Amino acid sequence: MDRNSLVPLLILIPPSLILFVVFVVLPMVDAATYSFFSWTGYGPITDFVGFDNYADVITHRNFGTSVRNSLIVVAASLLIQLPLAMWVSIALSETGRVVSWMRTLFFLPYMLAEIAAGLIWKFVYDGNYGLVPQIGDALGTKLPFLLADKLWVIPAIMLVIVWKYFGFHMMIYIAGLQSIPSEVVEAARLDGVKKWQIVWHIKLPMIWPSIVISVFFAITGALQL
Repeated sequence: MDRNSLVPLLILIPPSLILFVVFVVLPMVDAATYSFFSWTGYGPITDFVGFDNYADVITHRNFGTSVRNSLIVVAASLLIQLPLAMWVSIALSETGRVVSWMRTLFFLPYMLAEIAAGLIWKFVYDGNYGLVPQIGDALGTKLPFLLADKLWVIPAIMLVIVWKYFGFHMMIYIAGLQSIPSEVVEAARLDGVKKWQIVWHIKLPMIWPSIVISVFFAITGALQL
């Protein structure tokens, strides 16, 4: 790497590094520090309790349920959301006006603020006036309040997660697919390679970095819910 190519890096890295430290590293350090104290959020931090807060969390009666639900969400994200995003991204990786509109349509939910998305799904799932009970009334049956039903609450939440973040993963995959040299795919087609073989043996291996990034975001995002 020559000196001229290093200049942009030396200019751009410090501001990014400063922002990362200020908005990511320092809050994490503060949160880790506060976790060793008994503090109400106001006044001086003086009551050091060591690992008592962690012990309280682990021994809480709902801790096991929370861990199980988090693992279910992670598994569902990896087994449902990502394969679906991959399938759609392969279908929409070509160029064209209709394809562009379809990408935008799938990406719109991710662009919505969490508050707006929450209000939309609150209307859908509302047990009294929501869309779900109205569909039940139209069918002549009474559907359960999904968010209060142990059987349906996880699938209902997963539907929201897939709807909200599916487009994000789709765009990651599309970016990876469009970076594949067209000559490679065209050569495979001329050799008589079938479409599914091109996807499985050429496209997927070549976008492996995009898949890793997508899996990372899916896991971290699911654990933050």
